[in-house]
Amino acid sequence: MCFLSIFKKNNTLETVEIKEKGIEVSKQLITQKIWYKIMKYNNSFHKGENRPVENITYAEALKFCNLLSKKENLMPVYSEEYIKKWEKANNSNNLIVNLLNSSVDIKNSEGYRLPTEEEWLSFLGYTDFFEIEDISWNAKNSNNETHEVGQKNANEFGIFDMIGNVWEWCDCMIAKGHCYSDYLTNIEEIREAKIEEIKNSSKIGFRVVKNFKLKVYDEYIF
Repeated sequence: MCFLSIFKKNNTLETVEIKEKGIEVSKQLITQKIWYKIMKYNNSFHKGENRPVENITYAEALKFCNLLSKKENLMPVYSEEYIKKWEKANNSNNLIVNLLNSSVDIKNSEGYRLPTEEEWLSFLGYTDFFEIEDISWNAKNSNNETHEVGQKNANEFGIFDMIGNVWEWCDCMIAKGHCYSDYLTNIEEIREAKIEEIKNSSKIGFRVVKNFKLKVYDEYIF
């Protein structure tokens, strides 16, 4: 398990290597502080700089990934044309199907991106016995709002908030992980659950991944 500091001190976005998948995963959900630093706005419903950003569309999450990649001099994963198509997406089934059939070469990509559903499941963790309240903000303990990231126990990879707090955008417009208003039961139901959404919601945030290289970077300061 390897941790890389991308931001410095209070602006930290740390990543964990999932070697079997060849990816680095952000240890925390993207916070409103980091979102604002990259995007220069914050439309989150539950305000708090260390709370997860939410109330963002799938297309906005793709934009964030590209801008973060550019900050690190990495090749962005998503083309502008691809993002614009998602920005124009509505509830037309034909339009959505066409978009889902659009190809993005994530295998050979360099920059930050959203995880695929398979990748997300690979670092979900929690294979050992656990108490739901110890690892997640959910309907029983959240007071119907998000909370600062990293306040609950991490999984065995050292990743926080994989369950609860906010759903997480994944590739192909699905979200995984449940949120602060959900009643959670067992890990198998959590693994299977997902939602498909293209509109913004106060219940959906995200974390980023990227393919890792052998070179380990030290600290990157904006």
